[in-house]
Amino acid sequence: MLNNHQIDYLFTYCAENGVKYYDVQTELVDHLANAIENMQKENPLMGFDETLNKVHLSFGYDGFKKMVREKQKEASRNSWNLLWESFKAQFQWPKIILGVIFFLSFLLIFELADKNIAGKVFKAIPVTLGCYIMFVNFRLFWIQIKSNKMFTIIQASGFAVLYMSLLNLLNSSSPINNWLQNSDKMFLIILSFSFALYSILGIAIIATLRQIEIRVKKEYSAILGVAK
Repeated sequence: MLNNHQIDYLFTYCAENGVKYYDVQTELVDHLANAIENMQKENPLMGFDETLNKVHLSFGYDGFKKMVREKQKEASRNSWNLLWESFKAQFQWPKIILGVIFFLSFLLIFELADKNIAGKVFKAIPVTLGCYIMFVNFRLFWIQIKSNKMFTIIQASGFAVLYMSLLNLLNSSSPINNWLQNSDKMFLIILSFSFALYSILGIAIIATLRQIEIRVKKEYSAILGVAK
């Protein structure tokens, strides 16, 4: 059975060998500890350092890199799956009511308001959502800054970048002003529906980031100093 000092050393050893994500370190340390204990049972005279080197060599030429890549891909899949589930949930009762409100509000403003005012409103809503997304995203990265640890699930949650990239596209004044000059009823309906979907995407991103924050705080409460 490895002692606490040896376990701490394994975390340091993983970090020094390119494993910078704490969640991957945790899983890898558990694997290394079990392998070392099993090897020392077979050969009790083998020292800790020698056993660790042999276990490390068993990972092959790439060492821990392959495992890190796999965990990064897994974290990316998990985060995007969370976003997709959050997005779909916005179309279920009663959350779909908010989507309907968005759509009807956009349509009424398009049809009834002054075009310049309408353009400002349509810019203001995505920008407001974008600011809140950046705030929630900052809370996630603050977990890493405060704990001085990195997590694959947080690094993979690049939704804020996606939303802000779309926002920069939509916030270009020329396309919006040109769109608003089109008084065709069907076009306004399609445009209102598109802006409603974009707003729903923003809400889904916020919900996903909050889920990731809750998951990280729950799974790693001991090192983050938060209650489960």
